[in-house]
Amino acid sequence: QYFTSLVARFDWNIDDLLVPIIATIHGTDMEIATKICETGFMAICTIDTGFYGKGIYFSSSARYMVPYYMTRDNPTIIISLVAPGNPYPVTEHPKKAKNL
Repeated sequence: QYFTSLVARFDWNIDDLLVPIIATIHGTDMEIATKICETGFMAICTIDTGFYGKGIYFSSSARYMVPYYMTRDNPTIIISLVAPGNPYPVTEHPKKAKNL
């Protein structure tokens, strides 16, 4: 239900749209953000397995992303329009006890 309400926030998602598009945030540092803007996102899963498994992480919540990108030397966010294929909702922090 959260995903449906998120999709409905954006006027460009019309009723007959087969693939919804949502605005998301990716947190990183300035050097990596510059490279992403120049070449696009790439599959780095061979060197970084991530907190919740292989992939490139996005969030619809800037507040949720703060602990991830604020640890960087030069914290930066990229706002991206994303057509999610199989969204996995994460509601816990990976560094807290008794989480995933």
